[in-house]
Amino acid sequence: MKTNDLTRLSLALLAGSLLAAAPQADTIVPTEGAPITGVEIEEEGLDTVSYKDDGAIQTIPSERVVSVRYERFPREIDQAETAALEGDLSGAAGILQDYLIEIRSGEKKEKRKWAAPYASRRLLEFYKSMGAGSDVILAADKLIEHHSSSRYLPQAYLAKAEALADMNKLDKANETLTQFQTIIQRQGLSRRWKLECDLALILTDTSLTGSKQRTQLDEIIKRADKDYPVVKNRAALAKGESLVAEATEGVTANADLLGKAKTLFQRIAEDWSVEDEVKAGAFTGLGDCLFNERGNDSERLMKAGMDYMRVVVSYKEHSRYVAKSMFYAARCFDQRGTQEDKSRARDLDRRLISEFPSSTWADEAKKFTR
Repeated sequence: MKTNDLTRLSLALLAGSLLAAAPQADTIVPTEGAPITGVEIEEEGLDTVSYKDDGAIQTIPSERVVSVRYERFPREIDQAETAALEGDLSGAAGILQDYLIEIRSGEKKEKRKWAAPYASRRLLEFYKSMGAGSDVILAADKLIEHHSSSRYLPQAYLAKAEALADMNKLDKANETLTQFQTIIQRQGLSRRWKLECDLALILTDTSLTGSKQRTQLDEIIKRADKDYPVVKNRAALAKGESLVAEATEGVTANADLLGKAKTLFQRIAEDWSVEDEVKAGAFTGLGDCLFNERGNDSERLMKAGMDYMRVVVSYKEHSRYVAKSMFYAARCFDQRGTQEDKSRARDLDRRLISEFPSSTWADEAKKFTR
């Protein structure tokens, strides 16, 4: 080997060893205050997130953590995140599934305590983005079974209940939420999770409709207030959706109820701090309000279509809103009636059927492609 080759090899090995030895530069985003940067996450626990800061172990209550951003992932998680960014959610889920099987079987050792729970949570989110309800339930069960001390445990229960409710398995959804209630009481979890669970129980209670449901949602909004804005915004979104549902029960939509819903959706849509899933719901709601207003004027339909398309383009990870928005955007374009708009509608219907084949909205779209 030539001297230059040896030098290059030595430099490469040195760089690799320095990179491996370099401290993590992870970031914790808290509910209040500035992000905690330049730290190394140890574990994301149910009660606390622990991290190293200048070699000393520090903790922050999990209820005060909005998110954790990792500087470096294990190779498999990195591959999955890259696949997801490229739009290959199925491939990303497959990579994480294999990774977790190896860890749980003992074939693979992972020193980072946070890695497997993180991978389980991301697998759950990938399935949720794909609208794969059955897979969401299985992934949630695995997370609950293997990572019961993780910060992601509440998310698993709520995601499972939501998936069951979307599949009209309301008894199973309520059973899941009751189990979550027991965990909250037994573990002494934050009031935030009691509020989240109470909200989910309201939304899966078929005896609560219309004004009765909204009275319960107002109580959640009041209890959440400034301390738990995430829960407050979810409850406000649900209230707006309830108003739209009641407004459109008759042949002619109730303009007063639509107006109240529109005000709620607009506030959520204009708040930069609202999480993406809730914001996707708000823009879907704004589209619903415009679509159901009286008249069939072209400008109104275009505005409604643009609200729906905003969800399709900007919030593609949130399938429960994307599928619906894709369907109604197609209806807006179809009703506008121009040749170009009708072509757009057909393209959207085909895309909906292809991307969300098990969705009820795909079944509805098929009626317009015959």
